[in-house]
Amino acid sequence: MRFYRWALGDARREFQSGFPLLGRIQGSAALGFRTILESFPERQRWPLLRARVRRAHQRAMDLCEERTSGAEQNLLRRYALKFADVASHYSQMYQIEQAKAGPSSHFDKKALAALTFEKLAPICGKRAVRYSGYHWWHSRPCARWTIYTEIEIRHSSSSYQLRYHHDIAAPDDELQRICGNISFLLWLGIFPTEWNLIKRGDEENVAASLYGLCAHFMQAAPALLEGLSP
Repeated sequence: MRFYRWALGDARREFQSGFPLLGRIQGSAALGFRTILESFPERQRWPLLRARVRRAHQRAMDLCEERTSGAEQNLLRRYALKFADVASHYSQMYQIEQAKAGPSSHFDKKALAALTFEKLAPICGKRAVRYSGYHWWHSRPCARWTIYTEIEIRHSSSSYQLRYHHDIAAPDDELQRICGNISFLLWLGIFPTEWNLIKRGDEENVAASLYGLCAHFMQAAPALLEGLSP
């Protein structure tokens, strides 16, 4: 419930400040969400985002004995009718542009991996597991827990080029998890946090946007975990 309350507050912060973190994610889901949100009347935009967050934390809602209202269900239904098509449109336009421009427009996968690790190591901790140069886990202690951060980078033609999430587990048993699959767009109730619109020259900005998301959560994590024991 603590994370649920925090996620609602974080959604309001992001909404009221003009989406500073979401706006830097070069992904069709993030872009599609903004496009659809702005198609709603202004008075319905915060209620829609709030309903998305609440839907993403259904278990916490149940524990709080909260229910989705009829108005929220209507907003969610209208949003769902649009999301897949709008997000797919941005993804398809990217693939068409990449095909026309050729390999010279593809992002530098090696450079993105190096920049990502360089920026994340100070806040996400050491590399705990390395599957390849493009897929690894960071780990860092926080309160009585360990926060693991998974990073995966793929090619331009993949369904996504970069994806991340956090897991929080006991320090001596990573299978004993208090919470898993934590990422910015997920706690906002939108989609897994993915970048799938990266072009050559975007590497620095993409790594910086990921750093911003991870730093934001790491700053909040001590208060979220305070007093909790494995």
